[in-house]
Amino acid sequence: MTDINEKNQSAEAKTELEELHIKSIEKLSISETEEELDALMRRHEAERERDRQEHYRDPSRREKGAAKRKKRRRNAAERRTRPVAEHAAGESVRRLGDAIAAFRNRERTPRETEKPKSLLEQFAEQEKGLQDEPLRRREGVIRRIRRFIRTVSKRRVRMNSRAYYTHEKKRAVYKAIFYDCFSPLADAWEGLLETAWNFFSELAQDAWALLLFSVDIAVKVSYVLWSSVLILWDFVWDIRYWIEANKIVFLRRFVLFVFSTASVAIFWGSITAYEYSYYGKVLGVAKSQYEVYRTIDVLGDKLSEASGANVSLNVERDIEFRRVMGFSLNVDTDEEILNTLTYMKDIHVIAYGIYIDDKMEVVLESEETALALLRSIRDTYAGEKAGVKYSSVAFRENITVREEGVKLGEIWNEKNAARYLMSGTKVERKHIVAQNETFAQIAQKYGITQSDLAAANPNINRDKLYIGQELYLTYGTPLVTVHSTETATYNEQIEYGTQYIDNASIYLGETEVKSRGIYGQQRIVAEIVRTNGEEVSKKILSSDRLSEPVDEVLYRGTKPIPPREGTGTFNYPIRTYTISSRFGMRWGRMHTGTDFAAPTGTKIYASDGGTVTFAGWKGQLGYLVIIDHGSLYETYYGHCSKLLVSAGEKVYQGQNIALVGSTGYSTGSHLHFEVRYLDRPMNPLDFL
Repeated sequence: MTDINEKNQSAEAKTELEELHIKSIEKLSISETEEELDALMRRHEAERERDRQEHYRDPSRREKGAAKRKKRRRNAAERRTRPVAEHAAGESVRRLGDAIAAFRNRERTPRETEKPKSLLEQFAEQEKGLQDEPLRRREGVIRRIRRFIRTVSKRRVRMNSRAYYTHEKKRAVYKAIFYDCFSPLADAWEGLLETAWNFFSELAQDAWALLLFSVDIAVKVSYVLWSSVLILWDFVWDIRYWIEANKIVFLRRFVLFVFSTASVAIFWGSITAYEYSYYGKVLGVAKSQYEVYRTIDVLGDKLSEASGANVSLNVERDIEFRRVMGFSLNVDTDEEILNTLTYMKDIHVIAYGIYIDDKMEVVLESEETALALLRSIRDTYAGEKAGVKYSSVAFRENITVREEGVKLGEIWNEKNAARYLMSGTKVERKHIVAQNETFAQIAQKYGITQSDLAAANPNINRDKLYIGQELYLTYGTPLVTVHSTETATYNEQIEYGTQYIDNASIYLGETEVKSRGIYGQQRIVAEIVRTNGEEVSKKILSSDRLSEPVDEVLYRGTKPIPPREGTGTFNYPIRTYTISSRFGMRWGRMHTGTDFAAPTGTKIYASDGGTVTFAGWKGQLGYLVIIDHGSLYETYYGHCSKLLVSAGEKVYQGQNIALVGSTGYSTGSHLHFEVRYLDRPMNPLDFL
């Protein structure tokens, strides 16, 4: 029973499709409809056969299949009761079908090829073709609508198949409604095109005639231009129709062309790079020239900020590119390109050179820096001072500052440039030692340090110079000379005299101060000429004595000097003192002497005569003097601030041998005094 029902349904569906086929042919006159309907019917039968086989392979679906068949019969009954003409798209199909039929049956005029036509005849035909252009465009629109209506017709046929659901039916209805609305728009567009075409054709002819002052020339020129436009338009239109007719082929070829072009471009880009160089010096390899250009845009500001100079890079002038190819190129990144260009010292920059007598000596990053350097050199030798007024300050040399194009590595540091201008080039000279000349005086005379003078003369003993000895000097000659004339007002000391009073209690050759001298003061106004700060000449303009000097009074000893050996008795080594620490245990350990507290600089005397066995630094005792008095006795004098004797020297009892201090391990200014017998510390107070 089921097979009979299915056969009836199949026959009914086939009958409906045949009726729809006949109606479509009658209305649309489209030859392709029959082939499409046959293909649709074969696909429909194949789907039904597949569903039938699946149904019989799965008996559990019989109830579900029966429900589906019932629903199909109900839908088929509804479709049979509704004529196709009542469908919403029926009117649109009929109107568009009539338009297509009229277009296909239009009269065609054969071309006249028997005799050549004149230029004016061709232009007349062309003008007629231009007038018919809106019709051709309308026909093109109709052809596009026809293709879409064909698709709609196919979907109307497919609506009878169970493969399409309710939403597919709704889409077909919406399409039909859309084309019902589109038909008036198409008519309006056709009229608008025709009006615009006529208007612009007449406007073009009038414009050409007005421009060329001849109707014949205007007609010919218009014909040539319009022919060119129409030929180009026909060519574009033919390409468009070819693409529409061969969509699949065109799409395949286009995708293949794009893919091939992209592959070749990617492959070419992967093996191609650019070697960039700066004035022939190869710097690296970049992926593209644009990366170097982009980096150089940032490089100028970065180098200008880092070096203080006006760095300007001209890519076309400074940078050269060469295409290189390879599979393992070491391509620089943007950061590597920037670092490579940043640390180059031969980049051309705009800087300022200081010229001395038309010879460039140093180059600085800016004009402000160069002028500031010259001002600082001038102020070093002729700066503002209290009581000094400059009447003239100038460089002796002709100094100018000029803009120069130099390399980045040639720019000087401001500090080094100042040192170079002030010291200049090194000059070697030989000096002959004169009478009473010391090592320090020679160094001061040539304006160099004693260490530099000693380095130039390594085999010379600076403490034992003799008359006629040769010393070699290496010193600089300044490149700039600051010449200044000043009027200075200053106070000058007046030296005091010395008066002596004989004293029999003081050993012969020694002196003691009774009253110290006082310097006098006088106000001087002088005109001083200096060269690089050194006084060349001085002229006293006026002097005013402010105070008189007071002579110094000294006691001069007349007492005979005792023998320089031990006497067996010990005197106090210091005359004004306070005992701050005694001999014995202190802070958990043995204190081997007696501490005499006194101000720094107080005189220390030999407790007894003898021979100095040590005078120098001794660890915690600081500066120390040791005297051997004979008879196995020694005395120690520690924490001295200054030593007045040396080892091996013989001293007498009461001789000034040192000054009190606080050197070594000490908490205050004092004298550490020891008495030793057989190198064993004894209590000093037992011997004094």
